[in-house]
Amino acid sequence: MTVQMTRRDWSLITREALRRRIYQTAAVILLSYCYTGASQEFVRTVTVDALLGHDVVLPCHLEPPVDATTQTVEWARENLLPKIVHLRRNEMELLEEENPQYAGRTSLFTGKLKTGNLSLLLRNTELNDSGIYTCQALGLNPNQVSSVDLRISSVFVPVVRTLKVDMNMRKVILGCQTEGWSPEAKLSWLDDKGNVLATQMSFLAANGFHSINSNIIRDSGDVAKVTCRVSTRQGSQSRESSTFLPDVVLPSRVNDDVIISLLVIFVIVLAIGVAVFGTLWQKEKKRAALLTKAPPRNTAEDLETLKSRNP
Repeated sequence: MTVQMTRRDWSLITREALRRRIYQTAAVILLSYCYTGASQEFVRTVTVDALLGHDVVLPCHLEPPVDATTQTVEWARENLLPKIVHLRRNEMELLEEENPQYAGRTSLFTGKLKTGNLSLLLRNTELNDSGIYTCQALGLNPNQVSSVDLRISSVFVPVVRTLKVDMNMRKVILGCQTEGWSPEAKLSWLDDKGNVLATQMSFLAANGFHSINSNIIRDSGDVAKVTCRVSTRQGSQSRESSTFLPDVVLPSRVNDDVIISLLVIFVIVLAIGVAVFGTLWQKEKKRAALLTKAPPRNTAEDLETLKSRNP
């Protein structure tokens, strides 16, 4: 038997289907709203800088403070499989759930869990520890999630050397070298007042670390102290070394004044000496001339004359 359906029947079926779809959608929205309201997340993000090979604390605190001693505390990291960095459940550390990369390097401050302190201690940091970490105490309502952006840096103190001294041109060439940096670094030459003289970016070496080798030429008239400073691109870490230009190329105005003064004194003394010598020489010359013109005396007659005058 063939059933004939009119246009009105099709219209009723369509309306009923549309009504069901609306009810389903509304139910899904209502359930989603209720679920979201029951597990609303408060996300806080902080940035932490640490040095390679050092220990670092990733901060995480419940607000307001809640006793998390019996709660499941989970530390995870984005873009990591498995993502678990540290897991505590039923007051036990589930080490088998952790990513092998962090084996034996993480721990909670269990004595501070009662005050809502979920901070994680990460020991002996590695470069590949850099990333975004999340912290939460599962089962709380609302659920609080903290996010930590950990940035690991490798830094070394630069070495400054005097490469060449040009006595004729009165110039000195200084070199600054450092390696083993991560991430990218920037080198700056500074004078004694902190003014930037020159800059240079690092290059990526074959070992995966950044290196810098920079030279600078200074005139002998420049200030004596020069500083080589190397800092990470974000500026969170920096190291520096200073040096003094060699004395042999440092002209000193004080020394020049002393030399000029000594020369003036020498010239004055020389002039006085010449004048005195000239005066004495002229006197001696006149005396010699007088002695030459005087007639010779008879010594015997002079003696007789003196005897007669003085019987």
